[in-house]
Amino acid sequence: MALFSKLVLFASVLSLLSHTWVVPEAAAEVEAKVLTTLNLDKAPIDVVTSADGKALFVLTQGEVLVYTKSGTTLSGRIPVDEGANQIAVSPRGDQLYLTNGKTNSLSVVSVAFVQTIDVSGAPFKGPANAPVVVAVFDDYQ
Repeated sequence: MALFSKLVLFASVLSLLSHTWVVPEAAAEVEAKVLTTLNLDKAPIDVVTSADGKALFVLTQGEVLVYTKSGTTLSGRIPVDEGANQIAVSPRGDQLYLTNGKTNSLSVVSVAFVQTIDVSGAPFKGPANAPVVVAVFDDYQ
């Protein structure tokens, strides 16, 4: 490529870079569909989901409703201060943070999901009502 051609190409690129380009907004349609509706006992104040999306926490007056299985099954109720007005969840999903604007306070609530394991019909040795402890080490390196 001749030197003159390289200079013209370089000047063209500089010219393109120095201009402000206006790109018109693309017209887009928005499609929406209601997947589910939850009927609550009380008016919702705030809502947050766990990081893994497996739990939905709905703050209402005096309690947090915990929904699991795609947000359709009420799995628990956590009593909280009546004045709690915002909720957040920790990145690990094991703590809820509740703010109270009336008392200028922050409450930290520990959350654990307990799983029941059905062992009926499973072979075992010893008394059926013997205590069993399962230890989970989730910080093992």
